[in-house]
Amino acid sequence: MLYALAPAAFASVRPEDFGAKGDGLADDSPAFNACIASGAPIYLSKGKIYRLITAIDPIRTESFELKGNGARIVIDDTYPLERYALVFRFDSDGRRRSSFTAEDFDAVYLPGPKFDNPDEVGDTYFIFLDNCSEAVLRGIRFSTPSIRNNLTFFASYGVGRLEMSGCDISINTLSRQGGALWIMNKYFKTSEIVLRNCSFEHDTRDECICFSAAAFEGLKDCSIRAKVTGCSIVSDCNSPSSGFMMAAHNFPGKAAISLEFRRCRFKARGPNSRKILSFQSGLGPEGTYASVDSKFLNCSFDYDFSSESDTGLLSLPHLCGPFEDEFVYNFVRCRFRMRGVHPLIGDRDGDKAGSYLFRNCRVDAPGPVFDKYYNVSSSRINLDVKGGRTYYKQ
Repeated sequence: MLYALAPAAFASVRPEDFGAKGDGLADDSPAFNACIASGAPIYLSKGKIYRLITAIDPIRTESFELKGNGARIVIDDTYPLERYALVFRFDSDGRRRSSFTAEDFDAVYLPGPKFDNPDEVGDTYFIFLDNCSEAVLRGIRFSTPSIRNNLTFFASYGVGRLEMSGCDISINTLSRQGGALWIMNKYFKTSEIVLRNCSFEHDTRDECICFSAAAFEGLKDCSIRAKVTGCSIVSDCNSPSSGFMMAAHNFPGKAAISLEFRRCRFKARGPNSRKILSFQSGLGPEGTYASVDSKFLNCSFDYDFSSESDTGLLSLPHLCGPFEDEFVYNFVRCRFRMRGVHPLIGDRDGDKAGSYLFRNCRVDAPGPVFDKYYNVSSSRINLDVKGGRTYYKQ
């Protein structure tokens, strides 16, 4: 009876209103589905453990709000694996949704027999938004034990504004895909991303954080503007091809990404890892324009890689087509600790280009700071180097 009532009948709902036990043993999925169907804000109960065993329905209301009150959500090892969303899928159904809010809860995914294929390629997300004007994530703690299939905490095809603060995300998967955030903009002229005081940690073969501006849906141009403050981004992975973070520009039109990091900590290591930051553009016809304007202010970079080729802090643009592009890297008062003999910037491929500025930065390195093939003639370098040697191709 309650399940069938109109959404306006509820000011707010709790899973207990629909029979949830919250004891960590019973299947509370039907109660969550009833809460979602009500369309009302969902309030979890402090101290409760909600176990999800059967599938959660896609969210089809205009808005969604979940207040966790410190409760825990456990995704059971028998929970059915779904493409595009594991738990909270906010579909657009061909129209723009208003808002998605989730706050103050712990979530743990338990590995099961479905997560036993390291080569399984797919898109599985804890939270997935298709086309949403605003999203707010606060105080969420998400973790996984070691699993072998793809899993990403949050993904979006388009969000007008995303605010994420005080979250602690830890992804431990040995698959080819997976990470903390995968954010694409294909619906909005500009997508605003604000990340504050969050911790992201991953052990995977894919990017920890990926921003992608793609001129889909008839857009002539689109952009992402991201401001990241006081965040920790840690990667302990074995990845010969993926970057620590990637900004990608794909398909026809103009795509621009502006990234500003303040007081952030980057740390990465792994026997086959090659870079902390990776930027990619292309996959478009002639006339495609892509740009990345990145600023790093008072940030620290610490990496220990043991691979021998194309390593470094930056993997420069991977160019895939006949288009124009512009890449700017600006480091101010940053600290770099290089525990291997690899260059700060690797530039062995002839199609890589960019402008670099190191202002009042410091590098601790036992070996070369720049790749000996790096062409510094078009770049401005102001770098305080402690130890090591620098090689410039004049």
